[in-house]
Amino acid sequence: MDSEPIQTHLPCSFCGSSDAATLYSDGHTYCFSCQHSEYPKKQHVADRKIIPRSDMEIKDLKTRCISAETCKKFHYFVTIDNDKTIQVAEYCDDDGTVLFQKTRDRDGLSTLCRTLFIRSIF
Repeated sequence: MDSEPIQTHLPCSFCGSSDAATLYSDGHTYCFSCQHSEYPKKQHVADRKIIPRSDMEIKDLKTRCISAETCKKFHYFVTIDNDKTIQVAEYCDDDGTVLFQKTRDRDGLSTLCRTLFIRSIF
């Protein structure tokens, strides 16, 4: 199965473009400005369900200089998992349905949590 774009107009971490990168369903990004591709490093796809929004909160990420307003805009949350604070990025389809979440702990280790979904072909 080919990788499909799931989120477009993202910032590029390589060249600094504010909206030229695209995230694909296999987890890699491609920047249409600098043509740089980036593939996920040591990510583990968890066999667990998506973390419900009711279990997460939006707040300032002071150490990363990210405001709560920015977190809200980009569906970026904070929650507690196994007695550790983690950050959770949601990746949604055009209808706002969460396709998967990427979690990040204090050490920068990440995990992908995915959900199964069915798209109508009709």
